[in-house]
Amino acid sequence: MKIKKYILALALPLVLVAIAVVAIFKFKSTGNNEILLKLAPVDPRSLIQGDYMALDYELMWEIRYKGDYRFVVVTVDDNRVATFNRLQNDSTQNAGELLLRYKRDGNKISFGAEHFFFNTDSVEKYQQAEYALIKVDPAGRCQLVGVCDNEKRLIE
Repeated sequence: MKIKKYILALALPLVLVAIAVVAIFKFKSTGNNEILLKLAPVDPRSLIQGDYMALDYELMWEIRYKGDYRFVVVTVDDNRVATFNRLQNDSTQNAGELLLRYKRDGNKISFGAEHFFFNTDSVEKYQQAEYALIKVDPAGRCQLVGVCDNEKRLIE
C-alpha cells in the first residue's frame, strides 16, 4: 500500500509538469497570427465560477446556420480585425486569408476561446471590451490572449 502512495507522489508532479509544458509551448511556434474578433454582447458574471465574460463573437452569427464545416475563412485588415469570408472543409487558403478551426454542437459554435476570466474587482474595466485578441496557429486552432477596447488596445 505504501508503494502505491510513493508512485502516486512521484507520478502526479510529473503529469502536472508535462501538462504545463504542453500548455506553455502550444502556441509558441513562429507561425502564429494574432487577430481581433468583434465581440457580440456578453454576460460578464457567473455566481458559481466567479467573474468572467462568456464571449460571443459576431463572426459566430455569420456561420451559425450555414451548415457543418471544419473551417471558417477570414480576411484580416491592417488593424488585425478579422471578417468573415467563407466556410470550407479543407485547409486551403488564398493569400491574405486565415483559417479558424471551429466545432459545432447543434447551433452552438466554439473556437475554443469563449470564456475570459478576470478578478472580481475588474468588472467595470472589462465591460468596455469590444474585441477579443485571438492567437491562431497554422492549423487554425485558436487561443484567447485577452480582450481589447474600441481602440483595439489590450485591456490589462
